Order: sequence, then structure tokens, then C-alpha cells
Amino acid sequence: MWPLLHSRCAVQNFLTWLDSSPDDERRMRELVRMFDGPATLDEIGIGQIRDAFSDMLFPGTSTVHTRARYLLLVPWSFVAAARTSSGAELAAKARRSELEVIKALQGSAQTGVIGAAVGTAIKDVPSNLYWSALKAYGILRSGKPRTGLRQVKSASDEPDWNMPIEAPSGFPRQVDGLDLLRSEAVWLRDRITHSVPGTYLTHLLRSKEFAEFAAPAPWDHAALDTASPAIREQVDHAELFSTAIHGAQLLYNLMLAEQFADEFAERIDDPDYYRQALVDWTAETQRIAQRLTDWNRGRFWDIVLGQNPRVSIVTQQFVDTWLDVVVRNVTVDPDSPTARRLIADREYQTKGSLARLRNRRQLGNWRGASAPGALHYRWDRVNRLTEDIFTGVDRASS
Repeated sequence: MWPLLHSRCAVQNFLTWLDSSPDDERRMRELVRMFDGPATLDEIGIGQIRDAFSDMLFPGTSTVHTRARYLLLVPWSFVAAARTSSGAELAAKARRSELEVIKALQGSAQTGVIGAAVGTAIKDVPSNLYWSALKAYGILRSGKPRTGLRQVKSASDEPDWNMPIEAPSGFPRQVDGLDLLRSEAVWLRDRITHSVPGTYLTHLLRSKEFAEFAAPAPWDHAALDTASPAIREQVDHAELFSTAIHGAQLLYNLMLAEQFADEFAERIDDPDYYRQALVDWTAETQRIAQRLTDWNRGRFWDIVLGQNPRVSIVTQQFVDTWLDVVVRNVTVDPDSPTARRLIADREYQTKGSLARLRNRRQLGNWRGASAPGALHYRWDRVNRLTEDIFTGVDRASS
């Protein structure tokens, strides 16, 4: 269980111990990002299930990732530092190299530049954001923290990094942008697919015929038709959960919008918007009503808990109660006292005294739109990753 963190500042301070735990670091970086925008907020405590499907379908990905080439830029900084240093000195040199990369890219017209706005004043250099991905894809061989990495003194020393691609001439002051060269893209595609076989991410990267296919969600992509039965099953459960739980997210926002208007005699968000969104959601649940009725929820929990056995019983009970209502009625009455009590109680379970529906001061700090969107399991980041790789593979030989 994570410590209760009441502010973005508190989260940043909490990060100081994370050097020794890359997986925890990735999760906490994503937690910090929650304080910057609504996209990844976990207001009603479904984040463990969301992340279980995200990690299962698209391992190594993160909401804080921007461009695929950082999976090479970061190792290049550490490989260069390992030629002359070990331990804390190596980590410090690599950080300085990463800051040089940020300076080289600052002012670039390309999208996804980390540090584009703040430059070398950035707190989280790219390695902080990509460390877990580098480990997941076998680019970082060692499970050691940065300060435990070793100098490579001779050809007989086994390096901590699996990085056969040479850095561009003039690196780190010259990096040639964020577009992958063909040789880089081919190597990165093969490295990822070798490291995470049997996943939807690998299937997408191996389905080049669908490279130009745009899909709003993982279950809408044409490549799914040729995926393995295991992947199709995972995506089916992910879609059903996303659709069903979306109503709870919308009802929570409706309750906040109405209570804010009542408490402060003004509207920061329009309750009518969420009422209409719930009407649209009902149309979607009716469209897949038979699938929801036939949904094997025992198998759903087997899959989720197989990925993350730490999902609490309380969370399972809340989700099952909500799904029972949805499946039984193919909708949820937004004015139902029972449904509203379920949402209010769940927020209190998740946040305690910081729950907005029970704390007027916290409600007054609300700025609207608390994660009202349907779960898509990092799909936008996956699209960016695969687009970068496919575009690089199609480039002239390099």
C-alpha cells in the first residue's frame, strides 16, 4: 500500500528513495503525473485494475513516455559514462550527458521533447521516466540502481547495457532529433518483441500491414483479428471493464459538479454535460448488453489477479457491486441513492478525509473533470511508440 500523499510536493519529496526500485519509480512517476492533469487520475480506486491490463497488454509502457528514441538516448548516456566511471560517479556523468541531450533538443519543432519548456532545470531526466521500460525490454541487463552500475574497462567485462547501436557522432551535444533511423527502429522493434513475447504490444509491432490503421481504442484495432486467443481474451475483458466502469467515473463527476454548484453557488463544471454523457454511456452498454450478461467475471478476476495479486478485497467488492448493477439493469440511474452512496463510499475508502464529496474544503479545490474518460490502457502512448518504430523501419537504410 502506497503512503498517503496529499500534494504534488509531497510526492516529489517521497521520490528520493526510489533509485533502488525501478518498478516502484515508474509507478511513482505516473503518480506525480496525476497531479499535473486529469488523464491518469484514480479517483474511485480502480487504478490497480487499469494498470494490470496496461502492463499485461503493453508491458514497459508508461503514461510519462513521449518518444521511442529515448529508449536509445538514455542508454547511450550511460554507456559513455561507463567507459571511465563506476557507481555514483557514473550516474552523475550520465545525468550530465542527459542534460546535454535536453539542451541539444530544446527548441526543436519535434513533438515529445522532454524538458522542452524548462531545459536543464528539469527535475526528472529521461532515465527517470524510461528506466523500467529499459529493464523490461532487456536493454538494461542489470537490476542494480544507477549508483550500482559498473565501469566497462575491457572487452571481457560484461556491460550492464545491451546496446549494440552506436550513438551518433557528437553525442550528447548532437543527437539528430527524435526520429529513429532505420537501423535503430529495426533493432528496437526486435528487442521489444523478443523481450515481451505473446503480448498485444509485440503483436502490434509484428503487424506492419496495419501500421497505418488508426484506432481509438485497443479493441478497435484491425490487428486484433489476427492476435492469439489469449490476447483477444485479455482485450475482451479489458474492454468490458472499461465500458462498465466508465459509468462510475461519469457518475462521480456528476456528483462533484452538482455538489460544487450547491455548495458554492457557481458552476466549475456543467452537470448537464455528465448527465448527457451518462445517456451516451447507457447507449454503449445497451449495444454490448449480451456480452455484459455473458461476461465470465470469475475469469476476469483470474486474469487481473494473475497480473497483480495485490488488488484488495475492498476494491474487488466495489467493482463487483457496480458491475452487478450495470449487468442487471444495462444502465445506472444517475439519481439512484444506492448508486450515489456506492460512489461516495468508494471515494471515502480511497481518499479518507480528503474525499471531496465529504470534505467541503477539498471540494472547493476541485477544478473539474476528474478522470471522466473511458479507460484505454495507455493506448495513446502505445500508438506513439509503434508509429515511431514503423516510421523508422520504412526509412531508407541508415
